[in-house]
Amino acid sequence: MTELIIGTQRKRTGLLAIIMVMVALALVACTDSEDSTATSAPATATSAPATTTSESSPTTTTAPPATATLPPTDTPTDTEVPAPTTPAPTTPPATTTVAPTSVPQVTSSDSPPKIVITSNGEFGDILTDSSGMTLYIFDRDTEGVSNCPGGCLGNWPPLLTEYGAVAIGDITGTIATIDRGDGIKQVTINGFPAYYWKGDVTEGETSGNGAGNNWWVFNTDGTPQRPAKIALAEH
Repeated sequence: MTELIIGTQRKRTGLLAIIMVMVALALVACTDSEDSTATSAPATATSAPATTTSESSPTTTTAPPATATLPPTDTPTDTEVPAPTTPAPTTPPATTTVAPTSVPQVTSSDSPPKIVITSNGEFGDILTDSSGMTLYIFDRDTEGVSNCPGGCLGNWPPLLTEYGAVAIGDITGTIATIDRGDGIKQVTINGFPAYYWKGDVTEGETSGNGAGNNWWVFNTDGTPQRPAKIALAEH
């Protein structure tokens, strides 16, 4: 009986061994199959690009995004330098020369000045121009020569002319002219230059008579009308 049991156990052990060997073989076979499958998969994956490469379909190229160009603006950038502007030339204002008095110094170019007799309440008949402005004689002048230059002429404007002068009325003195040296002629009475006084602003005024004991109104004969005491002193 014991032998029978032992024999039975041996059979079971041998059968179990056989089963274990078969299981081991099956596991090995499965492992080899998985390795074969894993090894062949990359080959299939690797061949895919070759198939794609052999196709004749065109390759699509993606264009770069377009760059928008902004229109120029009128605002200058920091680096722009504005062009220099040349100022337009300016015309200086005309200089107006104001005569020292309102008395005209040069008569109208279309006619010579007229010397006339004017009745004065203080001095009687004296010589004036045709507008009634009083004419004066200067004691420091000599016959045919004016000794009133520069600033003197600012106070005592000369009676100037371009065409001589004309005596109107019963004037016994001689009316003529002298050249002042600049091409302008001055009227003379009995050879002595005739002047205006800047202080006389209206006709008939004689405020310059006796100024500095050198300036006098003209008598109708061309002599200076001095006070009696001065006239006596000269003689």
